[in-house]
Amino acid sequence: MLLRCLQRMAGASPRHRPGRHVLNRRRRLVNDRCFSITKPTNAGKVHAARHGHSDVEAQRLDCTVGLGDRHATLRFSDGVQAKVLYMWLRDHCPQSYHPTSHQRDVDTLAIPTDIRATDVSIDKHTDTVCLQWSTQETSRFSIQWLHDHAYLTQRSSATRDTQREHVIPTDWTPATFTLAHHEHEHCQFMDNSTAALRDLLQYGITAVKLIPDDMIRSVFEQFGLIRRTFYADDIWDLRIKDEDTETVNDTAYTNIMLPPHTDCTYYTEPPGLQVFHCLEQSEIGGESWYVDARSILSMLRRVHPEAAEFFSSTTLPFQCLEQGVAVRALGKVFTLHEDGSLKQFRYNNSDRAPLSTLSAVEVEQFYEYLPHLMSVMCDDELALTYKIEPGTTVVVDNYRVLHGRRSFQGTRSFVGCYTDRDHFFSQCRLHGLELAPPMQHQ
Repeated sequence: MLLRCLQRMAGASPRHRPGRHVLNRRRRLVNDRCFSITKPTNAGKVHAARHGHSDVEAQRLDCTVGLGDRHATLRFSDGVQAKVLYMWLRDHCPQSYHPTSHQRDVDTLAIPTDIRATDVSIDKHTDTVCLQWSTQETSRFSIQWLHDHAYLTQRSSATRDTQREHVIPTDWTPATFTLAHHEHEHCQFMDNSTAALRDLLQYGITAVKLIPDDMIRSVFEQFGLIRRTFYADDIWDLRIKDEDTETVNDTAYTNIMLPPHTDCTYYTEPPGLQVFHCLEQSEIGGESWYVDARSILSMLRRVHPEAAEFFSSTTLPFQCLEQGVAVRALGKVFTLHEDGSLKQFRYNNSDRAPLSTLSAVEVEQFYEYLPHLMSVMCDDELALTYKIEPGTTVVVDNYRVLHGRRSFQGTRSFVGCYTDRDHFFSQCRLHGLELAPPMQHQ
């Protein structure tokens, strides 16, 4: 498998994009055929989540407040305790936020540094804490807000943000994960996309099927704002026929096998999600190929720990050069959280720049350890194959799940887009979901 991957990469053509006239023609085909803007049908659920409600039931909290010289001690009925500065409380007074923009509407520097609370009361009918200040002002806090946002000094097993479900990423291989079990029918998805968003947080991949052509854009936009790139102003179009493959300038526009990789490694901030929608599938071959980078890291640490350490600590250069474009970025293959769990995977051998940023020793180490990395990336034990049917959209976390493609014969047509992680996480929060903090990751 490794030999086949390396042979394909060695013979790959330079990373150049189709000419502007080709992109314009494809863009017209995309716009003419598929994409009309429609209003999502789950707007009510999004509205509810935006105003602090979700599908996650939170138990009613009680709270007691002790007043000290400079701090208030908060004790909640679920065992959570916090000792917070009066300055912090006054700075976050809900009455000092703009009612529609929700931006802080108080000059933090104008708050006296010796401000203190002179009295406290708790209204159990409205579940609020009322603080009287030495400045003759009053602040009213939701008990739930204080519980979710106070910087904690002691807590039980309680989850910090109880108004959202904290989703813990789960490592997977084809032996433990089947994408067919995480397909969502279009009608149910448009009514409530929470399950698909949860899949992306937990597994880094999900699918939506039975999508009418005129609803493709609406499905894409459920995952966040579409990101503009130099590939396309909006949605990209990838239509491949056997007879076209000898004249293209990018291996993505051929019918050969593409090894697993992540996209846009040459951007300082690569897109967070990549969205693929199948319009026409080849009769022979063309299966998509997905690999969980968390499982890559685990296997590489087990079989070649030195290689895992090198690619977790060494910054590599990536680039995309073509007419009117000179994009370049530096990044590690494995970017890790402080606890050693995976934060981001970044690698595409086709887009790697000359290793001029590495030392002589590091260059030798790179070529020593690269076969080990590629061997694990292409290991059959980690390779999930899935032949996307027409009318189906597959979404992958570009920071976690690698994608590739088996070779094929015939015609294969896809459209798709990119979405930034910030907008994706925003959609998750509006649906009552949050990625669990790294210390909770498996």
